[in-house]
Amino acid sequence: NYMNHQKGPCLASAGIAPDVKDFYERYPYPPPVESLDKYRALWQDPQKKRSDYHLFWPSAPFREDLCILVAGCGTSQAAKHAMRWPYAKVVGIDFSANSIEKTSDLKRKYQLDNLELHQLPIERVPELRAQFDQIVCTGVLHHLANPDAGLKALRSVLKPDGAMHLMLYAPYGR
Repeated sequence: NYMNHQKGPCLASAGIAPDVKDFYERYPYPPPVESLDKYRALWQDPQKKRSDYHLFWPSAPFREDLCILVAGCGTSQAAKHAMRWPYAKVVGIDFSANSIEKTSDLKRKYQLDNLELHQLPIERVPELRAQFDQIVCTGVLHHLANPDAGLKALRSVLKPDGAMHLMLYAPYGR
């Protein structure tokens, strides 16, 4: 079973403010989608995949059997990565049960057998006991009470030759 709906210790102890958790349970982000058909068509181009790969590993030989973590996967990001990289193992984590449920629906609908999901805050990612070639974490770290602790947790599960795709947004840094 790929689903793991562990609630674990109190999310506040992981540095997640209850109001942030409540917000994302009520308003899942991105807004849930019913179809990934257009996304699948977009990534059928093998040159697009190669270009994407070489942005992260410019001099490495192309490969598709990556182990990818999508941290703070929201309602569809992990499913999109699993669809884009069918020979990769994709692991999506999010502290929102609602987001994990929406992603699970896409997993079932598109038979994304390469996708594993866990309801888990970023700070607890070492509990997965896995190492990743690539970590994708977009629009998440700045929401943490301690973004540095979240980044440190992600770094601890990144392979030595791995790559991170990070994106932050806020008018002021922490």
